[in-house]
Amino acid sequence: MGRPRKNLPHLEQLAANGRQRLFTRKSVATEVWLEDELGEPLLALPAEDISVGGLLLRAALPLRVGARLFLSIPLPSQSLPIRLVGEVVRRVVVKEKGAVPAIGVRFIEVDPTQRAALQRWVSC
Repeated sequence: MGRPRKNLPHLEQLAANGRQRLFTRKSVATEVWLEDELGEPLLALPAEDISVGGLLLRAALPLRVGARLFLSIPLPSQSLPIRLVGEVVRRVVVKEKGAVPAIGVRFIEVDPTQRAALQRWVSC
């Protein structure tokens, strides 16, 4: 474990395993669309939780850590979904029979308007 980070107002401590989260997460039950680079929908995946910094998707897709994803996320407060680029940062393997694996995605290239919309949704 390295030195503590400074100047991170959204930092949460995860005492169970000593890891740190940068942003508060909100449990959700919504579908997030994976799109191609032209914005055409390819596949809808269930999101389990979301934060200003990323989300957890339930999917048994063979995506590698580091893969870039084009995401379309519906927000309850907006008529149109927000479109973000994400990067796979972890794969969650489950051992329970019938359980669906998960993919941890970090948002990249988030503009201030998108960040504010995500923050409003996570905060309510």
